[in-house]
Formats: sequence, structure tokens, C-alpha cells
Amino acid sequence: MATDLSNWSKTSDKNVFEKDERHRYGDVANKKYQKISIKADRTTGDYSISATGVKLGGLEGFPRGEDIPIFSFDAANNRILVLNRKYFNNMFKGSEGRNDVFKKLNKQARIDILSIAKSRQETVTGRNTYIQLKNLKGYKSAANIVETPPQTITAGPTDNQTTKKSSKSKSAVRSTNNQVLPIDMGTLSSTDFSLSVVESKDGGDGTLSKTGVQYFRYPEGRIPNLGYDYIQITSYKYVPGLNLNTVGAGGTTAGSYINKNRRATRSSQILSQTPENVIQLPMTGGLSDRSSVGWNSNDLSELNMIAANIAYNNITGGGNPLSAMANAAMEVLKTGQEAIQDPVVRNQISAYFAGQAASAPNFVQRATGKIINNNMELLFNGPRLRSFNFSFKLRPRTESESVLCRNIIKSLKRDSAPKTSTTNLFLETPNVFLIEYMYQAQDGVTPSYTQHPFLNMIKPCALTSINVDYTPDGSYMTYETNGSMVGYDLNLNFQEIEPVYRSDQEAEYTRDNMGY
Repeated sequence: MATDLSNWSKTSDKNVFEKDERHRYGDVANKKYQKISIKADRTTGDYSISATGVKLGGLEGFPRGEDIPIFSFDAANNRILVLNRKYFNNMFKGSEGRNDVFKKLNKQARIDILSIAKSRQETVTGRNTYIQLKNLKGYKSAANIVETPPQTITAGPTDNQTTKKSSKSKSAVRSTNNQVLPIDMGTLSSTDFSLSVVESKDGGDGTLSKTGVQYFRYPEGRIPNLGYDYIQITSYKYVPGLNLNTVGAGGTTAGSYINKNRRATRSSQILSQTPENVIQLPMTGGLSDRSSVGWNSNDLSELNMIAANIAYNNITGGGNPLSAMANAAMEVLKTGQEAIQDPVVRNQISAYFAGQAASAPNFVQRATGKIINNNMELLFNGPRLRSFNFSFKLRPRTESESVLCRNIIKSLKRDSAPKTSTTNLFLETPNVFLIEYMYQAQDGVTPSYTQHPFLNMIKPCALTSINVDYTPDGSYMTYETNGSMVGYDLNLNFQEIEPVYRSDQEAEYTRDNMGY
């Protein structure tokens, strides 16, 4: 993913860089965040994570004002070493959320360190340092990202000899002249989406294999110090909801196929795969979601209700179901005969059946001024799938950006198109998409991107339609350099592939987000 290195600063050691972040400490309900310091050596690839500022887990025997080391990464041996078990467990272990934070922290740290090393290749020593670092086992996945040539970069401040004091000093001030220029990555590695948790006991191996994920971001370049929120659209291969067993291998009873967790695991089956394309576009207007369920009115006449109750009691009373159904029918007739002994009821029932026989359903109303009680009730009819529509205005400013706009459109068209099987006998389902509203959290120290806490989450979606307007201003205009259109209006219509259930909402109920 695109990496903003502007928050890394040099220390008194010219090869050591550091930045500060905040991460949750303890249970989610506590809403406590511990400030941490990340120090990294660009020559060795080693880095350490320490608690700084207010120590939420106590001083642990360290002097007041001194950082508490939590864990470190030994790049030469590709090993994580836990230095403080209490802080490590409360921040990076014990729950799925903490494990994800641990993965993302290590992933981004390695990408950033390698990017810093790459940006300092002016000398032979710098070049050799970068080559040695990217060939280390723990940095090979990060190298898949950093090796991609950068896109257009917005000019930023230049480097000089100004350095940042140690994080132990509360008065340390970041110098804008000491910021590392951002490096823009073009191809994603699987580490952008999952990083194996490194076992602190034996070091583990978090290296993942190389992937060919394509990454597109419009517009090109970025302003390092401002940042922006954006919409991220990631495509995944569709996974069928049913897993058919081979012939003769499946069970023969209903219990063999009951899957209580099928709904809960449906999205995770898709998102556990390696993504195929990642597109980042600016936030657009008209963001909304509409959650609805189906309710329909339903009629059940009093006569039908009486008959149904008698039939149900006979059928559920035990014995042979077929004979029970026959007995139920006889009881319905018997009850009807008993009811018509009343002269008033007999006249009304007679009028009702006379109208049915003569195809005059309103005859009983005309004859008696009454209707059979229809017992109308509003009944739940099932969930409904949500739809999301987005409109983007693509206005390329450079030749490279015009190619980028074209590639974004082509990528969406390709991933939403059905696939043909090798025999052409079947058509395969197109790719599905995960849509995320990405928010740049600012805690006064380090910005970090996460799911927007005040915008809805979206389950995997099908891209049901794409509309591209090549002449959005009503006239045909192109650039002279390569013939690109001067603008494109892109309209995308998505629909979730599964409903949102109460369990989905409850899973996010106590978390810092809007839920689905």
C-alpha cells in the first residue's frame, strides 16, 4: 500500500529512525490507548517497540520517564523477542483484534524501514545496505511492494542534519525539515492483508509468499502532511456458499449438512483469499446506507385457522402421520357440522359456500353484511440485500494519470465480468468486492488509516453495473499527448451478496465503529 514516511524522524544516530503511535491497551470496553515508540535501524532492519509517555501498565520497575521495551525484531534471524510480557499481552495478544494490530504493526514497520533504506541510495554504501536488507528473509514480502517504481510524488521538504531527540524527552519537537519523503508503492504483497503472528517463544516465521496484486490510486501523488480519507475497493475471487462433497463421500442424513456457522463464515471465506486488485478513490458525496427487511400482510380466515389447528394437533399427536392427516380432515368436517347447528351461523356459512360455488366471493357480504374474519397480520418475510451506489469524477492531470484512470476502469470491468469455464459449458461467477471507507486517524503524533469509525461497514458486494461517461461535459475533448479523454464520470452500483444479520451487528456493537 502507499506508505507515508513523513512521520519518521532521525535520531542522534543517523541510521536510526523513530516514530510514535497510539494503540489500544487492555479490553476494548476500557477505551484506553498506550503511546508507543518505534525505533528502527535502516542498516540492519532491526526495530523495537516501547511504551512511552503515560505507562498504562505501570512502570514495571523502570525509572519514571523512561521508555519500557515491549518487543523487538531481530532481522538477521527473522525473530520476534518479547521483552515485556504484560504490555505485550495487553496490546498484541489474546484476541483477534489484538492479533490484527500486531500483524499490521509489523507489516507496516518493515515496509517503512525498507522504504527509508531505498530512499537513501545516493552512495555505494547506501545502495549495498538496501540490497542486503531487502534480501533478508523477514523483508522479502516488503520488498515485493517497495521494488515497484514510484508514481508521481508531490514535492516535500528536503532532508538536512536536524535530528530529533530521544522519545524520553517530553519536550522533543518534530522538525518538518527532518521528515522522510513519502514513497508510493504500485504493487501489493500479501502482507498488506495478513501477516502470520510470530510466536514470541521461538521467533516463528512471518514471511509470506509473493503475490501479483495490482494497486491503483487516484489521484496520483499525495500531500504528505495533510492526508485524506478515501474509499478502498478490493476485488476477491467468489467462493460458492455450498461445498459439494465428491460422489459417495457425503452424509445421507440432514445432520451431516447442517452448518450452524455458515452465515457467520460466508464473508470470511471470501476475505481469507489473496485479493486480486485494490483501488483507492477519493471520498465522494451521497454516502448512505439503507437497512430494510421484508414484512408482508397475510390473511388466514377463521375457518382455515380452525381447520389448521385441528390438523396440527392431530398430526403432532403421534402415530402414523398419514392416518393422522385423514383423521384431521374428518375432525374438520365434524367441527363444521357442529357449527352449522346454530341457525345464524348456518345461514352465514351457507352464504359463504354458496358464493364460493358460484364464483361470487362477496355473496356472504351482500347477503349478511358480514365477511369471514380474515385475521390479517403483518408477518416477517425475510431480509433484504443492501445496495450501494457511488459516483466518481476522474479528471486526469498528467499523461501517467490518464493511463491510471484507464486502468482503473478496465480493472473494474474485468473483475465484474462473468468467466467462462475451460469447456465453455458453464459460466463462472465474477469477482466480488469489499468496499471500505478509510479514515486517517490523527492522534497528534502519527496518522494511521483504519475503517472510518462513523461510516457504515459493508459486506462483500457484487458489482452489478458500471456506467462510464466519456464526455461528462457534453462535448468530445481529448489531450493532445496521448488521446486520453479529459474526463470520465464513473458510476458504480454494488449489492451485498448476503444480508446483514443481528449477529453481525452485535459483533460490532461495542466496538469503535458504526457497524453495518
